[in-house]
This record gives sequence, structure tokens and C-alpha cells, in this order.
Amino acid sequence: MSEEGIESSFKIKDIGDGARMLTQQENGPCPLLAIANILLLRGDISIKAEQSSISLESLIGLIGDFLLRRGVELSPSILHLLSVAQFGLDVNVKFDSVRGFEDAAPVHLFSACNIDLVHGWIPDLDLDLVSDLVSVSVSDLAIPADGPSGGSAALLDSKDSKDSPQRGIGGFAELVSYNHLMEALVDAEVAAIELSGMKDSAVADMDTSPVAEGKKPVTAESTSELEKHAALEKRMNLGAVAQQFLSSTSTQLTRTGLSQLSSSLQPNSLSVLFRNNHFSTLINHAQLGLFTLVTDEGFLTKKCIWESLSLDGDSMFVDAKFNAYVPTASDEAMETVNIDGVDVAEQERAWKAIVDGDVGGMRTPPAPLHNEDADLALAMQLQDEENQQQAAEQQRRQQQQQQQMQVSQQASPAATTRPSPAAPVKQKKESKEDCLLM
Repeated sequence: MSEEGIESSFKIKDIGDGARMLTQQENGPCPLLAIANILLLRGDISIKAEQSSISLESLIGLIGDFLLRRGVELSPSILHLLSVAQFGLDVNVKFDSVRGFEDAAPVHLFSACNIDLVHGWIPDLDLDLVSDLVSVSVSDLAIPADGPSGGSAALLDSKDSKDSPQRGIGGFAELVSYNHLMEALVDAEVAAIELSGMKDSAVADMDTSPVAEGKKPVTAESTSELEKHAALEKRMNLGAVAQQFLSSTSTQLTRTGLSQLSSSLQPNSLSVLFRNNHFSTLINHAQLGLFTLVTDEGFLTKKCIWESLSLDGDSMFVDAKFNAYVPTASDEAMETVNIDGVDVAEQERAWKAIVDGDVGGMRTPPAPLHNEDADLALAMQLQDEENQQQAAEQQRRQQQQQQQMQVSQQASPAATTRPSPAAPVKQKKESKEDCLLM
């Protein structure tokens, strides 16, 4: 890690059949890592077999060489994106499709690398977003039948028809992208303040106005006030709808999103999945479905390679051959991996979390392979034998100490009028849990 906490190099993991991947110490956004791993898995770039890690500068150089071979001009914009991709890239999700992103420079970097950038943040068709519409009291105004509509109607008029492919969240054209949601939330707070001020002003006017019989006639001024009320209502309710959607889809993955990813991505194709500001390497396995690459350095010496993409937290790990991965006591370190400098404590914590079946709420698959069962049984048998040997050794030492005490007492004078100069020796009671130095 560099002084700023940014990784200056990445450790390399061999995953079989000559394939290699990069891992990261901190599970950050790092789109550069996702891009590099796709290029490695596709064979577009390669790293020497004797290398156990690669520096950030060398990795950027490899990607730059690949772009040149593709005929991509290394413009200042592309070079800048490569240099900042280690920190993350600012992309704006659009909710109309899994490939929906605002057309901007960061998205062009993925296109230049011939990599599909996707997301699974698509509103479910049955998503029910109902905002508590703000009602404005205008009972003292005489509204003609063809006059301006109230706030609720104004809000409904902003909805696109259900047949429109460009409709946004809740059917509102103003809520098409993530940035629109953020703007709606801020705008709603401002509108609430303005609306509160208008109501206070209206109450003050009523207190100072003479009482008139019937309703006030509609004037240009009153019509303008009503339209302003309706516009403020609409802004507040758009904010409420935006907040409801963000709360109900906090994982940024939906059933519809998963379904569209599976159907729109080619079988066995690789892409980059953007989710919760994180860029992951995604594969659409022809038979098994969607999996993301496990890049956490804590799994560097484990054969866990892919994790299924799941909506309900019931994902599972698989190895490079997509066989169910179950950690066992014999899950040895991979011989071709140099683990110098690896945080062993961090690896052990990650290992324990997997064994306990508690990795971010994920479950390990329930069907271990036969040879893994045998390995686990053998490991448990060896551990049991070791425990028995330790217990026997502890008992032998206790008996030896007791025999020595008895011999010492028999060697002392049978009768004496003088107390022994040494205090009686008390044998310390050893706990069963004390460690034995063998």
C-alpha cells in the first residue's frame, strides 16, 4: 500500500490452466482491477509466470499497450482515466437498461477496451412507489373547470405513458438516472422550505384581509400563486418517490436486473458489473448463471475463484472449474503462489469466516465433494489423536511430580522437633486448557 492508502501493486493468483488474476488488499471500487482481470482472462494481456505481483505503473503500461494494439489512440483523456481508475470512476446509471449509463468519458474507457459495462439496477415491474401527495388548501379560491390543475394532477401529468421506453422511476420522466434521483432529493428539500413560506404568507394575508362573502374571484395573481403551489408540490413528491426507490433498492440489484443481465449477456461472456460504486468482473456462465470474480487478497491461497451473483444473500463460491467450493482443513496453499508479505492474520480471519459460513451474509454450498469429506474426516481424526497424546503426556507429568514428592518426603528424618526450613511445596493445579511445551 502507498502512503495515501492506495495500492501501488497487486498480488497475482494462479487459477489453473495458465490463467492468472489480480487480487486487491482493500475491497475498494478499483475499475482498473476489473478491466485488467478481464483482459487477463481473455488472454489480451499476460504477466510472466515468475511474477507474484505487478506494480500499478506496469499494469497501466500493459493496458496501454493493449489499447495501442487495438488501434486506440492514447489521448490525454484515456491516459488520465487510466491513471485515476485505481481510485474509481464517476459513472451515472440510467434505469432503462442494464447497459444504461450516461454517455461520458469514464464509460468510453470500457468501450476502448472492448469491455461491456453493465448494472442490475432496473426497477421491478411490480414496484409500487406511492407518494403521499401534498394537498394545498385553496378552498377560498373560485377555480373554473378549465383552470389550472392542483398539485396532484400536475404531478400525474409529468408521468410518461407506460408504453414509453424512456419513462423513469415511478413513470416520471424527471427520474431517469441516478443523478436525477439525487437532484430530486435536494430539490424536494428546497421546495418544502418555499412551500412552508408561501403557506405562512397566505395565513398572514388572511388575517389582514377584510372578510368577504363567498369565494375570492380568480385573478392572474391568484392563478400564478396556485401554479407555483402545484410546482412545489410536484418537486416535493418527486423527492419522495426518489427516496422510496433508493430505500427499496439499496443493494442496487433487482429481480428484473438479474433477469435482464442473464438474458442480454452472451453465454460465458465477461463484463464489468457496476454496483454500489464497486466495479466487479462478471461472467455469465452458460449453465450456472452469473458469477463475480473473488478478488479479495484474503483468498489469495484458496481455490475459491467465483461467487454467484445473488439477490437474497444466498450466494455460493465455486472454483476455477465452477465446481462447488467448500473449505476444508486440507485446502492447501497453491504451490505456484508466492505469499511473501501476505497478511496471514487477515487470511486466517477470512478463512474462519468461510468455515463459519458467515462471509457477508453468504452461505457456502451444502454439497461437499467426496474427497473433501475424506480429507475433513482425516484431519479431525489426526486432531483427536493429538489431543489424546497431549492429555496422556500431561497425566504422565503429574504422576512423575507426585512420585518425586513422595521420595523427597521419605528421605527426610522420621521425627524432628524443629520445623522444616522450607515451606511445604504446593503442586499447582494445571488447567486442562494450559498449553504443553513438547
